[in-house]
Amino acid sequence: MSLNIYTSNRMERLVEALARAVAPPLSSPFVPETIVVQSAGMQRWLAMQLAARFGSGPNCRYPFPNAMVRQLFAASPGDSGILGLYPGGHDLEDHGASSRTARRRGVCSLAELS
Repeated sequence: MSLNIYTSNRMERLVEALARAVAPPLSSPFVPETIVVQSAGMQRWLAMQLAARFGSGPNCRYPFPNAMVRQLFAASPGDSGILGLYPGGHDLEDHGASSRTARRRGVCSLAELS
């Protein structure tokens, strides 16, 4: 799995780059492309743009960033408690831990890293 990040202030350029990236077929038609989006509206717009370019919508899944990060950490070996995620995928707020207590434990949130 590779991670490609494209930046632009023009949506048209971004969707062109995305169309070029998803144009080559994957090894299996049953494996979906993963495109991380910020909102359901962006997902619908991208799906329509890709369908207009290819004649039909490609096999894509559109998780939100939080869901994608959770999936990546769930799939990776090692400590699942990093970046504010405790085993079981709960946020710090779900456990009622204060950020000061979490920092003492060596846990931080994604917002603190940026």
